[in-house]
Amino acid sequence: RDSQAFLRRVAADTWRGLDALADKDHGLPLDRVEFQRGSLAADTTKIGDYTSVTNIGFHFLAIAAAYELQLINREQALERLKTTLTALETMETFHGFFYNYYNTTTLERTSAFISFVDSGWLTAGLMVARQAFPELAARCARLIEQGDYRFFYDDKHELMSHGYYGDRGARSTYHYGVFYAESRLGSLVAMAK
Repeated sequence: RDSQAFLRRVAADTWRGLDALADKDHGLPLDRVEFQRGSLAADTTKIGDYTSVTNIGFHFLAIAAAYELQLINREQALERLKTTLTALETMETFHGFFYNYYNTTTLERTSAFISFVDSGWLTAGLMVARQAFPELAARCARLIEQGDYRFFYDDKHELMSHGYYGDRGARSTYHYGVFYAESRLGSLVAMAK
Protein backbone atom coordinates (compact mmCIF):
# COMPACT_ATOMS: atom_id res chain seq x y z
CA ARG A 1 0.00 0.00 0.00
CA ASP A 2 2.91 2.34 0.65
CA SER A 3 5.53 2.31 -2.13
CA GLN A 4 8.12 4.25 -0.14
CA ALA A 5 7.83 1.91 2.85
CA PHE A 6 8.07 -1.11 0.56
CA LEU A 7 11.20 0.22 -1.15
CA ARG A 8 12.76 1.05 2.21
CA ARG A 9 12.09 -2.49 3.44
CA VAL A 10 13.61 -3.99 0.29
CA ALA A 11 16.67 -1.76 0.74
CA ALA A 12 17.00 -2.69 4.42
CA ASP A 13 16.59 -6.42 3.72
CA THR A 14 19.10 -6.25 0.87
CA TRP A 15 21.63 -4.40 3.02
CA ARG A 16 21.17 -6.85 5.90
CA GLY A 17 21.87 -9.75 3.54
CA LEU A 18 24.91 -8.12 1.95
CA ASP A 19 26.33 -7.14 5.32
CA ALA A 20 25.83 -10.64 6.72
CA LEU A 21 27.73 -12.12 3.78
CA ALA A 22 30.91 -10.14 4.35
CA ASP A 23 33.89 -11.68 6.10
CA LYS A 24 33.99 -9.96 9.48
CA ASP A 25 37.78 -10.07 9.91
CA HIS A 26 38.67 -8.59 6.52
CA GLY A 27 35.47 -6.92 5.36
CA LEU A 28 35.46 -8.75 2.05
CA PRO A 29 32.10 -9.73 0.56
CA LEU A 30 31.59 -13.41 -0.15
CA ASP A 31 31.04 -14.29 -3.79
CA ARG A 32 28.28 -16.84 -3.48
CA VAL A 33 25.89 -18.91 -1.45
CA GLU A 34 24.65 -22.21 -2.87
CA PHE A 35 21.42 -23.75 -1.65
CA GLN A 36 21.43 -27.53 -2.10
CA ARG A 37 18.45 -29.64 -3.13
CA GLY A 38 16.07 -26.68 -2.97
CA SER A 39 16.60 -26.30 0.77
CA LEU A 40 17.47 -23.18 2.77
CA ALA A 41 18.69 -25.28 5.71
CA ALA A 42 22.08 -24.25 7.06
CA ASP A 43 23.46 -27.80 7.01
CA THR A 44 22.94 -28.10 3.23
CA THR A 45 23.99 -24.56 2.31
CA LYS A 46 27.47 -23.86 0.96
CA ILE A 47 29.01 -20.44 1.43
CA GLY A 48 32.01 -19.58 -0.71
CA ASP A 49 35.17 -18.34 0.97
CA TYR A 50 36.31 -16.19 -1.93
CA THR A 51 35.53 -12.82 -3.42
CA SER A 52 36.10 -10.95 -6.67
CA VAL A 53 37.24 -7.39 -7.14
CA THR A 54 33.81 -6.56 -8.59
CA ASN A 55 32.24 -7.79 -5.35
CA ILE A 56 34.58 -5.53 -3.39
CA GLY A 57 33.74 -2.53 -5.56
CA PHE A 58 30.03 -3.13 -5.07
CA HIS A 59 30.66 -3.61 -1.34
CA PHE A 60 31.92 -0.02 -1.19
CA LEU A 61 28.82 1.11 -3.08
CA ALA A 62 26.54 -0.84 -0.73
CA ILE A 63 28.13 0.70 2.36
CA ALA A 64 27.77 4.21 0.93
CA ALA A 65 24.12 3.50 0.03
CA ALA A 66 23.37 2.01 3.46
CA TYR A 67 24.79 5.14 5.08
CA GLU A 68 22.83 7.48 2.79
CA LEU A 69 19.63 5.51 3.53
CA GLN A 70 20.42 5.75 7.27
CA LEU A 71 20.54 1.98 7.64
CA ILE A 72 23.91 2.42 9.35
CA ASN A 73 25.51 5.47 10.93
CA ARG A 74 28.73 7.14 9.80
CA GLU A 75 30.85 5.40 12.43
CA GLN A 76 29.54 1.98 11.31
CA ALA A 77 30.15 2.83 7.66
CA LEU A 78 33.70 4.00 8.37
CA GLU A 79 34.45 0.91 10.43
CA ARG A 80 33.38 -1.37 7.59
CA LEU A 81 35.26 0.63 4.96
CA LYS A 82 38.46 0.77 7.03
CA THR A 83 38.38 -3.00 7.51
CA THR A 84 38.03 -3.60 3.77
CA LEU A 85 40.68 -1.00 2.89
CA THR A 86 43.13 -2.61 5.33
CA ALA A 87 42.61 -5.95 3.60
CA LEU A 88 43.10 -4.42 0.14
CA GLU A 89 46.29 -2.71 1.26
CA THR A 90 47.84 -6.10 2.09
CA MET A 91 46.55 -8.13 -0.88
CA GLU A 92 48.82 -9.07 -3.76
CA THR A 93 48.57 -6.94 -6.90
CA PHE A 94 50.10 -6.94 -10.38
CA HIS A 95 51.11 -3.65 -12.02
CA GLY A 96 48.93 -1.90 -9.44
CA PHE A 97 45.81 -3.95 -10.20
CA PHE A 98 44.16 -6.62 -8.09
CA TYR A 99 43.77 -10.18 -9.29
CA ASN A 100 40.24 -11.28 -10.03
CA TYR A 101 39.66 -13.57 -7.02
CA TYR A 102 40.95 -13.82 -3.45
CA ASN A 103 40.31 -16.07 -0.47
CA THR A 104 38.35 -13.98 2.06
CA THR A 105 39.97 -15.55 5.11
CA THR A 106 43.63 -15.82 4.05
CA LEU A 107 43.64 -12.91 1.55
CA GLU A 108 45.61 -15.09 -0.86
CA ARG A 109 44.81 -14.67 -4.51
CA THR A 110 43.00 -17.62 -6.06
CA SER A 111 43.28 -16.45 -9.66
CA ALA A 112 46.11 -15.39 -11.94
CA PHE A 113 43.84 -13.24 -14.12
CA ILE A 114 43.64 -9.45 -13.88
CA SER A 115 40.32 -8.35 -15.37
CA PHE A 116 39.77 -4.97 -17.02
CA VAL A 117 36.02 -4.93 -16.25
CA ASP A 118 36.40 -6.08 -12.65
CA SER A 119 39.19 -3.57 -12.06
CA GLY A 120 36.86 -0.85 -13.31
CA TRP A 121 34.18 -1.80 -10.80
CA LEU A 122 36.64 -1.82 -7.91
CA THR A 123 38.04 1.56 -8.92
CA ALA A 124 34.51 2.99 -9.20
CA GLY A 125 33.66 1.69 -5.72
CA LEU A 126 36.81 3.29 -4.33
CA MET A 127 35.91 6.57 -6.05
CA VAL A 128 32.47 6.55 -4.43
CA ALA A 129 33.98 5.80 -1.00
CA ARG A 130 36.54 8.57 -1.46
CA GLN A 131 33.82 11.07 -2.34
CA ALA A 132 31.33 10.01 0.36
CA PHE A 133 33.83 9.63 3.19
CA PRO A 134 36.58 12.30 3.06
CA GLU A 135 38.17 10.72 6.15
CA LEU A 136 39.24 7.84 3.90
CA ALA A 137 40.03 9.88 0.80
CA ALA A 138 43.81 9.46 1.02
CA ARG A 139 43.62 5.68 1.46
CA CYS A 140 41.13 5.30 -1.37
CA ALA A 141 43.17 7.60 -3.62
CA ARG A 142 46.35 5.55 -3.11
CA LEU A 143 44.56 2.40 -4.26
CA ILE A 144 42.94 4.20 -7.18
CA GLU A 145 46.19 5.77 -8.36
CA GLN A 146 48.31 2.62 -8.18
CA GLY A 147 46.69 1.18 -11.32
CA ASP A 148 47.42 2.72 -14.74
CA TYR A 149 44.66 1.61 -17.12
CA ARG A 150 47.02 1.86 -20.11
CA PHE A 151 48.10 -1.57 -18.88
CA PHE A 152 44.93 -3.04 -20.47
CA TYR A 153 45.19 -1.12 -23.75
CA ASP A 154 46.30 -3.16 -26.75
CA ASP A 155 48.08 -0.86 -29.23
CA LYS A 156 47.84 -3.43 -32.01
CA HIS A 157 44.04 -3.67 -31.84
CA GLU A 158 43.54 -0.15 -30.44
CA LEU A 159 41.12 -1.62 -27.91
CA MET A 160 41.04 -2.53 -24.25
CA SER A 161 41.77 -6.20 -23.66
CA HIS A 162 39.66 -8.38 -21.39
CA GLY A 163 42.62 -8.64 -19.07
CA TYR A 164 46.00 -10.11 -18.38
CA TYR A 165 47.20 -13.56 -17.25
CA GLY A 166 49.86 -12.92 -14.62
CA ASP A 167 50.99 -16.55 -14.56
CA ARG A 168 51.53 -16.66 -18.34
CA GLY A 169 52.73 -13.11 -18.71
CA ALA A 170 50.24 -12.65 -21.53
CA ARG A 171 47.36 -10.35 -22.38
CA SER A 172 43.97 -11.89 -23.12
CA THR A 173 43.33 -12.41 -26.83
CA TYR A 174 39.83 -10.99 -26.43
CA HIS A 175 39.01 -7.29 -26.61
CA TYR A 176 36.17 -4.88 -25.95
CA GLY A 177 35.22 -3.26 -29.22
CA VAL A 178 31.91 -1.57 -28.42
CA PHE A 179 31.17 1.09 -25.86
CA TYR A 180 27.85 -0.41 -24.74
CA ALA A 181 29.45 -3.59 -23.41
CA GLU A 182 30.14 -4.48 -19.77
CA SER A 183 33.41 -2.62 -20.19
CA ARG A 184 31.73 0.80 -20.29
CA LEU A 185 32.48 1.76 -16.69
CA GLY A 186 36.11 0.63 -16.94
CA SER A 187 36.49 2.67 -20.13
CA LEU A 188 35.10 5.77 -18.43
CA VAL A 189 37.37 5.25 -15.43
CA ALA A 190 40.38 4.77 -17.73
CA MET A 191 39.60 7.98 -19.64
CA ALA A 192 39.01 9.93 -16.43
CA LYS A 193 42.32 8.80 -14.96
